Amino acid sequence: MRRRRSNNFVVPSVLLALLVHTAIVFAIGVSIILRPEIDTGGALDELKTPVNARAVNEADVIEELERMQLEEEKERLQKQEQQKQMELALEKQREAERRTQEEQEKLEQMEAERLAQEEELRLVEEQKRLAQAEIEAAEQRRLEEESRIEEADALRRQQEEELRQAEELKRLAQAETEAAEQKLLEEQRLLEQMEAERLAQEEELRLVEEQKRLAQAEIEAAEQKRLEEQRRLEEAEALRRQQEEDLKVAEEQKRLAQAQIETAEQKLIEEQRRLDEAEALRSQQEKELKQTEEHRQLAQAEAEEVEKKRLEEQRRLEEAEALRRQQEEEKQRLENEIAAKQLALQQQEQQREELRKQKELEEKQEQERQRLAAEKKQKELEEKARLAKQKEQQEQAELAEKLRKQQEAELKRQQEQERVARLTRRATTEFAKYIPQIKNKVTQNWIEQTNWGDLRATVTIRVDPKGEVMFVEVLDSSGSVAYDRSVTTAVRKASPLPIPRDPEIYALIKEFNFSFGGKSG
Repeated sequence: MRRRRSNNFVVPSVLLALLVHTAIVFAIGVSIILRPEIDTGGALDELKTPVNARAVNEADVIEELERMQLEEEKERLQKQEQQKQMELALEKQREAERRTQEEQEKLEQMEAERLAQEEELRLVEEQKRLAQAEIEAAEQRRLEEESRIEEADALRRQQEEELRQAEELKRLAQAETEAAEQKLLEEQRLLEQMEAERLAQEEELRLVEEQKRLAQAEIEAAEQKRLEEQRRLEEAEALRRQQEEDLKVAEEQKRLAQAQIETAEQKLIEEQRRLDEAEALRSQQEKELKQTEEHRQLAQAEAEEVEKKRLEEQRRLEEAEALRRQQEEEKQRLENEIAAKQLALQQQEQQREELRKQKELEEKQEQERQRLAAEKKQKELEEKARLAKQKEQQEQAELAEKLRKQQEAELKRQQEQERVARLTRRATTEFAKYIPQIKNKVTQNWIEQTNWGDLRATVTIRVDPKGEVMFVEVLDSSGSVAYDRSVTTAVRKASPLPIPRDPEIYALIKEFNFSFGGKSG
């Protein structure tokens, strides 16, 4: 067998086959030599059959060896294929384990975020509980204030009864009665002021209740979001388990698992956005709680003011009690005037009731006006904020555009500088080719004298695009006026001078300096 094989496994097989073949041939030769039946007469005839048989046996052996080698080669290739499949399976398993680990880390991160969100909700609940306690305390103070107002109202009615009785003393103590009526009007004003303050406190408490209701609604919405997020986490956990099962099967299921993982990543991004919104909501709630605290402090200050007024009122009531005792002594002599005074007081009470209703109507109108003004102010603030944001965005865009234009201008400037530098180098190189021609033409028109020796002059020459000399002037004199004049004359006579015809190069060499020196030029 003469096949060439590049695989290292084939070489030992071939050597083994050769060794087996050699051993078989050697055994056949030995058997022929040692056979006793061979004689001189029929040796050739007897040897023909064994030699042919040996040839056949050798061919069979070679064929068997080739078949064995092919089977060995086939088995080796199968083993290599199995090894490759095992390596691919191990690689897929490692990839699946890596993806499972990444998914587990993502789920742990989601769980940590969920716990953080639950902690934030717990803090919000605690703040809500504190706000509820403050509101309940404010409600308790309001009830106490209403009780005090009711007591003051009962006392007022008692005072009015006493004043109706005291009116009977008007005929004998007109001055004292007028003073008592003045006090009564003052007390009535104070009571009306207290009633107005009570209504203002009720309005403030109503606003606090409204804020509490809004906060409760926001907290319930956040709780709903948390439950929704927990449900999504449970779905993600179920999805992860499903993915772990799917990753144990074929590559097609792995592709499906990859799509599911990308969906889960999208959900994580969406969840991060929701967490950002929850953080913004929490900041808003903190701001509202701060406003509630400020309202509570204002209500407390107003309650202290009411307490102060109550003490003053109590002092006045004590004074009125002293006056009542004094007026009690005159009660018997004023019974005839009670009926008339009662009628007058009833009329005054009706007037006061009408005034109170009118005042309540005005207060309601004022509250409505304030509400509309607050809404208008809120809208104005929102519009200002929107305009400010829009202005900021516009300024940023203008700044970015300005920066872009500056960069473009700088780039153009650099490009222009590079272009001018390249053009200058090109003009210098190109003009250098024309210097001998210019010098030769000027020399041809230059009248030299022998007595000039080694004099040398430098002139400035300006030419037009065709080479016509427009201006020539001595820049560095030789010291001899005649020599300088001969140089300038030679330049003018040599016009037009040979120069490059490229307009860009002409723009750089349209005015140049040239030196001429003695006989050597």
